[in-house]
Amino acid sequence: PTTISIYGEVLNPITTNFKYNLSYEDYIDLAGGFTKNADKAALYVIKANGESYPLKSRAFQKEIYLDPGDTIIVPRDLDRLATLPLVSIATKIVSDIAFAAASLNILNNN
Repeated sequence: PTTISIYGEVLNPITTNFKYNLSYEDYIDLAGGFTKNADKAALYVIKANGESYPLKSRAFQKEIYLDPGDTIIVPRDLDRLATLPLVSIATKIVSDIAFAAASLNILNNN
């Protein structure tokens, strides 16, 4: 293989020609950059042989170099999405209270 793929929470997931002088950040930029829901701390690469490694270096971890055939994955930040159901429920409760108050107001005016 002579390509590298970028998938997940990027603006334009792509497969592009591999270039030795590009870093994983450069490839993410080629894919349009991160979306607002991207988990930038959890990036990982799936190597051409099927092994996967985190791209953010940690203590005592070897640096990961990209090779032709690799796939960069930008996962979704699930902590960000956890607030969406809460907002949805809160909106419904406020709507129900407003509807009840309007109904009571109409009954009192009659």
